[in-house]
Amino acid sequence: VTRVGKGKAFKNALLNGTIDRKRGCIVGYPDDPLLYRSALSELMNRHLYYKSKYNILVTILLVPYTYSPYGIAEIDGPFIKKFREKPKINQPASTGVFVMEPEAYRYVNDLIDIDSPHPQEIEDTVFPVLAEEGKVAYHMLPEGEGEVWIPVNTYKEWKKANKLIEKYINS
Repeated sequence: VTRVGKGKAFKNALLNGTIDRKRGCIVGYPDDPLLYRSALSELMNRHLYYKSKYNILVTILLVPYTYSPYGIAEIDGPFIKKFREKPKINQPASTGVFVMEPEAYRYVNDLIDIDSPHPQEIEDTVFPVLAEEGKVAYHMLPEGEGEVWIPVNTYKEWKKANKLIEKYINS
């Protein structure tokens, strides 16, 4: 399996016409399911507002916190002062869902090297440049509504996601 990264995949979709260069798009990565029913409509409404008010080009859907996949140690000299297993991290995290305007496609074109032998990620290349230019906004999913987003990067997370999705479908 050749890993190209989401940036190369996005650029390829622009080059082959899967994404219409004249229209904006909503992107969502399939490995991180959303369980908040109005997430996309809220994201789109927020994006349109920010676009009209601030001329932003991208709006990213965030969650207010995430969990570390690791135990975290706070150290002092040779001693561990605190240890927390997979703690809640109170830092907004990207859900892998975003809206992008056609004006941002030139950044994809300029910053993603589709011929590079290494994977290219849109989050590592395009988003930082747009953010520095003040062209990226966000919409925050609500806290306290139960699981609204599930990052799936391990088998354990996949099993958890399956249970939550089944519960979500049956609610």
